[in-house]
Amino acid sequence: MAGICIVVTDITHCEDDICQSLQYWMSFIQDCCIHNEMNPHVIFVGSHTDQLDMGRVERALQTIEKGFLHSGSSNQFYENEGIVCLDCTQPASPDLELLRYYLENSCNSIRKKTKQIDQRCYVLHKYVHKVYINKGVPGCILKSISEALEDNLYLLPSNPSELLSLFETLHDKGQVLLLKNDQNISNSWVITNIAAMLETVVGSIFAPRDFPQHI
Repeated sequence: MAGICIVVTDITHCEDDICQSLQYWMSFIQDCCIHNEMNPHVIFVGSHTDQLDMGRVERALQTIEKGFLHSGSSNQFYENEGIVCLDCTQPASPDLELLRYYLENSCNSIRKKTKQIDQRCYVLHKYVHKVYINKGVPGCILKSISEALEDNLYLLPSNPSELLSLFETLHDKGQVLLLKNDQNISNSWVITNIAAMLETVVGSIFAPRDFPQHI
């Protein structure tokens, strides 16, 4: 996955303060996105332009460009989208359209690079929410879901292998927790309510084979 980060800095501050602020937030973004498949897209926003003359605004822009809009570096972890300066006293700053333009560019770029998700994942997630989460069922084995879908109106596959592939995508997106059983995929667990799994489940769901509680 990829993110779009808007980094805002008050350009009425001195050059050192602007750089320190941006360095802090860029380090924060790097730590958060270190495991992402794609680099985050970063848009820099300079605020409070209404308090400065054009000369100081230009110098602030040059500071940001020099320190943070470099491109082509081998260790660069983000995609530069650009800089926008906004007048915070106006509900619709003249540069707001430029910000929208950068956001649109970022979204389009991410869409082109992102692998298309099977549309059935959306339907399966709605099904799981209606049948399990809303009824307070925190999870069940894949076989139970497969059997329930054998005669359904959702046009979802009931084959465990196909279902497993869809649940793997939902797992990657953080919508469910999939505990895969490589020996028998039908006995894989699908935790539909992750919060309930962490907070309310009491007892032994998984145990070694020599335990009476083994499933």
